[in-house]
Amino acid sequence: TVADLPTWAAITISVGLVAGAWLVYDGLCRALGGRQPLLWSAIVAATAVAAWGATELFAPRAAFLQVGAMLGTVMTANVFFVIIPAHRELIRAKQGFREPDPRPGIEAKRRSIHNNYLTLPVLLTMLAGHFPFAYGAGRAWLVLLALLLLGAWARVFFNLRHQGRTHWWMPVAGAVAVAVLAVAIRPDDAADREPPTAGQLERGSAVFAQAGCGACHALADADATGAVGPSLDGARPSRALVAQRVTYGQGAMPAFAGRLTEDDIDAVAAYVADVAGREG
Repeated sequence: TVADLPTWAAITISVGLVAGAWLVYDGLCRALGGRQPLLWSAIVAATAVAAWGATELFAPRAAFLQVGAMLGTVMTANVFFVIIPAHRELIRAKQGFREPDPRPGIEAKRRSIHNNYLTLPVLLTMLAGHFPFAYGAGRAWLVLLALLLLGAWARVFFNLRHQGRTHWWMPVAGAVAVAVLAVAIRPDDAADREPPTAGQLERGSAVFAQAGCGACHALADADATGAVGPSLDGARPSRALVAQRVTYGQGAMPAFAGRLTEDDIDAVAAYVADVAGREG
């Protein structure tokens, strides 16, 4: 975790945030009622706060999944606590030969619409974990919020299209926004053009050994023969890629943000990028 939390605390906070997401969302729906523009603004603001807070507590990859779990829980709770009970009220009214109370049905429709718009944002948070360039960018919470808004924007287009109103400028605007976002978060390869200093290489070699990198990775210069992860000699990764993987992790590799300092990560990245592929 970024906040250097013990495992039990991280799990407790994560579960609490998931439950809190539903309580906050449900409270906003009850308080703002039919004032949809204000309600949606409040939901976006709450999501932005959640995204920022999650990246302050957890590694960015975990933060993306955390926010996705929070939104997914909201969708599930909408079904169980609002939509299904409204259907049951309608059935009971018909069975009792009485006029059904319209309020539960109206609220169920509102929550169903919310679920519709949250579908693609939740999907994007689940998929983003496979793309380090997304969660590994600076200010990852803003990238996450942008992806969520783009997903909701896509749903708006499809919903309007299903109603017979096709606005082709909307996917064009979305594509432009995606392109702008991609340019904004592109990795900076300036570090790869700067030759590492002797001090960086020495420090990087020490960090490689102390962090136990050789237990998983093969690197001839360090006499490392690990076979759990990819061979660094074979992959010959760039300095930027090594720094990204060490900072945020990938697959079975844990994130070292919070365990290693930024200078340590930069040094080990410079060392690996410089010596990978050489004979020891």
